[in-house]
Amino acid sequence: MHATAVVWRGRRWILGIPGMVPVLGVVHERARVSLPVSTRVWRTWHRRNVAALTVLVFGAGLIAASTVRQAGDLFGVGLVLVLVAGTYRTRAHHNYWTTCRLSADRATVVIEPTHPEFDQQARELFTRSIRR
Repeated sequence: MHATAVVWRGRRWILGIPGMVPVLGVVHERARVSLPVSTRVWRTWHRRNVAALTVLVFGAGLIAASTVRQAGDLFGVGLVLVLVAGTYRTRAHHNYWTTCRLSADRATVVIEPTHPEFDQQARELFTRSIRR
């Protein structure tokens, strides 16, 4: 799978906020990274991500509907849903996914947290990529 590494020295959980990596990528340098991820891990992460983003979009829709209908109660419910979904997605990203940071000199990509077997799998992926 592909991820984006961005130059970032702040807290890792901030990179889990929906849309934060693309925003930081505009301001800071970034690079595309290939990560070896098992199908089981990808599916688990993907389900959590889709659930959070679905609730976030529904909440944003309620906020938009409250503007059209001028109903404050829809705005309140939508705002709570957006905050809960954003918090869940950030926490799920921090606890169950990886963060890719790019060093300031663009020479090193730091991936955290990783499984103990990750280094070997990353070496194999890199070796296959340069043989092509």
